[in-house]
Amino acid sequence: MHTIKKTRQAHAGRTARRLAAMVLPAVVLAGIAWTGIGRADDTIVIKLGTLAPEDSIWYKSLREADQRIRAATSGRVKLKIYPGGVSGNESAIIRKIRIGQLHAASITAVGLIDIERSALALQLPRVFSSFEELRFVRQEMEGFLDERIRANNFKVLEWGEIGWTYFFTREPVTTPSELKKVKMYAWEGDPPATQAFLKVGFKPVTVPSTDVLPALQTGMIDGFPASALSALSFQWFAVCKNMVNIKWAPMIAATVIWLPTWNKISEADQAKVLEVMHDVIKDLNHRVLQLDTQAITEMKKYGLNVVEPASLPEWEAFAEDLRNAMRGEVVTPESMDRVLELHRRYQETHGGK
Repeated sequence: MHTIKKTRQAHAGRTARRLAAMVLPAVVLAGIAWTGIGRADDTIVIKLGTLAPEDSIWYKSLREADQRIRAATSGRVKLKIYPGGVSGNESAIIRKIRIGQLHAASITAVGLIDIERSALALQLPRVFSSFEELRFVRQEMEGFLDERIRANNFKVLEWGEIGWTYFFTREPVTTPSELKKVKMYAWEGDPPATQAFLKVGFKPVTVPSTDVLPALQTGMIDGFPASALSALSFQWFAVCKNMVNIKWAPMIAATVIWLPTWNKISEADQAKVLEVMHDVIKDLNHRVLQLDTQAITEMKKYGLNVVEPASLPEWEAFAEDLRNAMRGEVVTPESMDRVLELHRRYQETHGGK
């Protein structure tokens, strides 16, 4: 039996590594760093660094974007990609962009807070029940968000989707009261979010994303919010084998570029770059969401316990309390009100959730 268990564990590890190689783990989605514009015969060489491992679906999408941008601009714009996270985490990348060391980033909400907090309204807990709803609201919000981000000297090249946030815990959790007892992982660099969690009774423990697994293994934390694919790819679920079956919030991403750098590209080539990025990321979003769903099925084969909530109204009330705590500090009131109004409009025109 011991040999069979080891064989199954080894197979689970290989499966996780294969999925990790297919897609970038969502919690630490790639920070793309542009370490300088190299010009040779008027060719702009964009050097890209990313947390995405080589052969991952994200890295392959960047490679595809490079090939298509080269073709569309007749070689005037090229990408040179440096995978594996050599550019630091998302907050570090944004800091480096602002001091001129780097010039672009592909980031999650963790990185967006260092540019403009308004986009976090797209991740409000228990507002969206489908990515169709999110896309409608995001498209209606794009002008507003792009203007805010531009005011901070960044240009949005394309918006991305990562998956759904779920709560994973060491022991089964069925109610918000039980969840509040969990020492929950919280990412570094966002004190307002930590304070909002404290207000609603959470026990957030800030840990660097690279140290989550050791923190789980030592008992420093015993729960985390993440996409299913992330939990599998990092093998965090091996410690926290219980997942509350509630799609808590969608996870977003954005590829942004330092505006002064963007302005160095001709308008004609800018249009071509935007077209390529839109097509590539749209396809990437579709594939990532499919893999996120598949990750739950895969984890269940190796012991994941999908826990049904005891009372959905309790969770909805808890989500409302958290949204109220987030208002003003974590998310700007204007952006929150816009998202809620647009979501209400979507429900009216599409027959509700």
